[in-house]
Amino acid sequence: MNKLLKDETLKTLRSAFPILKSEINEKPLIYFDNAATSQKPHAMLDGLKHYYTTMNANSHRGVHELARQTTEAYEAVRLQIADWFGVKENEILFNSGTTMGLNFVAQSLVKPQLTPGSKVLVTVLEHHSNLVPWQEIAKATGAELVYIPVDPETYLIDLDALEKVLDDTVKAVAIHHVSNVIGVEQPIQEITQLVRQKTQAFIIADGAQAAPHMRVNLKELNVDAYLMSAHKMYGPTGLGIAYLNERVHALAAPFLFGGEMINVVGDHSSDFKNSPWRYEAGTQPIAEVIAFGKVLQFLQAQNLEALYRHEQALTNRLIEGLTAIPGISLYRSATEPHHGIVSFNIDGVHPHDAATGYDLEGIAVRAGHHCAQPLMRYLGVVATLRASLSFYNTPEEVDYFVSVTERIKEFFTGGFR
Repeated sequence: MNKLLKDETLKTLRSAFPILKSEINEKPLIYFDNAATSQKPHAMLDGLKHYYTTMNANSHRGVHELARQTTEAYEAVRLQIADWFGVKENEILFNSGTTMGLNFVAQSLVKPQLTPGSKVLVTVLEHHSNLVPWQEIAKATGAELVYIPVDPETYLIDLDALEKVLDDTVKAVAIHHVSNVIGVEQPIQEITQLVRQKTQAFIIADGAQAAPHMRVNLKELNVDAYLMSAHKMYGPTGLGIAYLNERVHALAAPFLFGGEMINVVGDHSSDFKNSPWRYEAGTQPIAEVIAFGKVLQFLQAQNLEALYRHEQALTNRLIEGLTAIPGISLYRSATEPHHGIVSFNIDGVHPHDAATGYDLEGIAVRAGHHCAQPLMRYLGVVATLRASLSFYNTPEEVDYFVSVTERIKEFFTGGFR
């Protein structure tokens, strides 16, 4: 059965994203860098404009009407996000992005529990944002960073190996939900169930690549923290969404200190508000929060399952097209769906040179280590190309990308025709 969207449906969907009408190097833009950041619908752009032109004020700060409207709109989006992810309103925190969220969880929740001999479990697939913070707190506390083995064929965590290392010394398990390089989805619920049977460890999930490509029910995942970035979910840059399970609020101290997160400031100590406000010091990304609410409204108006099926069908089409070209090395799971992410190399061609060739044809694609240098070493490469798709991409774009790949290969290895 064809899982691609009908042409008229896709045309209407694409019309909601104004940048898709752009040209790059006198060619129609083909945007295949969605894992880095997604494009933005009119609804989000209009939401930013509406906020700044009709209600611009600081939230939670004043009794005047604009401040009241701003606070009401800001908190309404928190409730909207909580409903979207199936959790409580006070479990949704705003910050600047997934990176900030992971640093917050590492420093405020996990670090106080670590002593020499403690362990934090990660995988070789992690983005640097879900690796470097754990390296730093391990060095500061004498804890050990332990890499959970992954299956070399599927890139899934080896659950048997995980079970063997779980004991009372394990204080945190920090893993990606979907890899930003391989695109594979880890079985978070199985991992969580196993960890909770064996330890009292915190379970932290990097959801930056999962949240844009599936409906995530955080209550079902049963993790302690789940971190996301709005800009990868068709929202604005500068806004992070952190889920912090209510059961760990008493253990997680505020990460930043300042205005509006306090009840009383004494001369030598202060008393902090309850969650979520205790974790939101200073002026927050108010406009971005309100605009992201418009993104969720836009998404709720869509047939999300159809969009996700379309996206996966495009991904499969791209993999099949690239596989048919001799001299293409794909880095992929042998069994698992790829959630819009396809990493590969053209044999004998540096990824940066290839990316320049794609750009000349109007195609935005990523080349580099993708903030995943340990994974690059595991794969035995310095860098890869990464094509990352979204539901607004088309089969014609995929087919053109494959044909350009053939021409780039020919140019660098046998002469451009």
